[in-house]
Amino acid sequence: MKAETLQRAYIWIVTLTGILTLVWALTTLPTGVDYLLLAELAVLNVVAQFVASSVARQGIAFGVSHAVNLAAVALLGLQAGVLLALAASLSVWLIKTVRKQRSWRGSLEQLSFNSGMETINIFASGWALIELQSVMPQSGIGRMIPWVVAAVVNDQGNLWMVALIVYLQKKVSPLKFVLQSGWAMPINITTGAIGGVLLATVTGALGSEGIMIFLFPLLLSGYSFNMYVGRTEQQMDVIKQRTEELEEANSKMREMAREKDNMLAVLSHDMRTSISGIHASIQMLQDPTLALTREKAHRLLQVIAHSEQALTGMVDNILRVEKAEDTDKLLPQREFFNMTDVVEGVITSLDTLASEKRVRLHSYGSNVPAYIEADKQMIQQVALNLISNAIKYTPNGGSVFVSLDMRDDQVVLDVEDTGYGIPKHAMNHIFDPYYRVEEHENKALGTGLGLSIVKRFVKAHGGNIEVVSEVGSGSRFSVQLPMLGGAGVHDVKPISPPTFRFQDHLPAKGISA
Repeated sequence: MKAETLQRAYIWIVTLTGILTLVWALTTLPTGVDYLLLAELAVLNVVAQFVASSVARQGIAFGVSHAVNLAAVALLGLQAGVLLALAASLSVWLIKTVRKQRSWRGSLEQLSFNSGMETINIFASGWALIELQSVMPQSGIGRMIPWVVAAVVNDQGNLWMVALIVYLQKKVSPLKFVLQSGWAMPINITTGAIGGVLLATVTGALGSEGIMIFLFPLLLSGYSFNMYVGRTEQQMDVIKQRTEELEEANSKMREMAREKDNMLAVLSHDMRTSISGIHASIQMLQDPTLALTREKAHRLLQVIAHSEQALTGMVDNILRVEKAEDTDKLLPQREFFNMTDVVEGVITSLDTLASEKRVRLHSYGSNVPAYIEADKQMIQQVALNLISNAIKYTPNGGSVFVSLDMRDDQVVLDVEDTGYGIPKHAMNHIFDPYYRVEEHENKALGTGLGLSIVKRFVKAHGGNIEVVSEVGSGSRFSVQLPMLGGAGVHDVKPISPPTFRFQDHLPAKGISA
């Protein structure tokens, strides 16, 4: 026979037995029973179940319903105990169904089984109580023995009946289940025996007042416990939230540490490039075997000067970015200067990097002066980052085109390459700090700070930057800056970028830097 069939049969047996027990209790209830006392005990039982359910909701098993049921048996007879057991089972079912918003129909099977189990157990334990009271002395230890035995029968009956249904549902050994639940046995037996005898004694002597003596402590303890647990849960929620915030902060700190390690690695590489340019130029100047012309020597000195400026700019940028993160604002130190000279100087300083990769640098508009009121170091870093990026992300043998133009009171710097190009999914993130295009990580070193610095510095001048890119063909960055420092972001006129066509760029069009 299948386990599901056995389970169904077991539930029906318990349910039908409980129904028969209930029918017996209703049909044999003595006519002279004190219905008011029975109703008061029923209210006490429902309150006891409500308190027990509130406590059990916090993960703690606790209840005195069996003590009330046994007291009803002693005061009003076995039939009263059975009826109270049914009332307790119904109250538990209503509380759980409403609280958990479960389906009424879906929980009827559980109600029928639990009601049958409760009525069967109170019938057995109540019968044991009545029979033993008839033969045991009603004083001293002899008076307690029937109550202890009745509490044991009730507790073990419930435990083994539950163990059997758990076995049929989950194949857990009944003995193992009983042993695991054994810790609650002394509590349940003590509560049933002592609570039952006290309730029966006090109610027998004082009537309704005795029930009230038990009712108010139950209500007060339930309310106090729920208040305590509620406050504890609030504190735990706060602790949990703080823990999650700390974990998130620690995660961000670890990520920042990794990003800074990467940045330092790449920064050292970039610095080494500038230092290599300086070192190579100094060696050539110091080599007595080389007959350098005055023009060649002057060019080597320019490489040294511009490389030194590039190194200084790297350090200044780091300090400025950190200051911007603290103040959330960059303040350009404005002066009038010829931007053409700045761009030419940057191209000269990157000549070594371009030569290493055999990338041809082409410049346009180098003979046209473009005076601008801006922070010279910032603008130099903008040009350096864009042009060096173009070189780094262009494969060997490619070309980089740098042009400078003036349009509508703006200076426009265009940097275009024939490199790898930027995928569409990355276009919205390339200006984010530390962001690197995944497809480019193995092609060139980078910190992910270069473009974010460019955007910061351009915006600090009230300018704008646009990018157009095509995977496999290259990228073009266009920086538009107001010539006068008084122009703000809202003063910048939108312009249409020039037509972007990589195939138009041929080496013959440019002037090699």
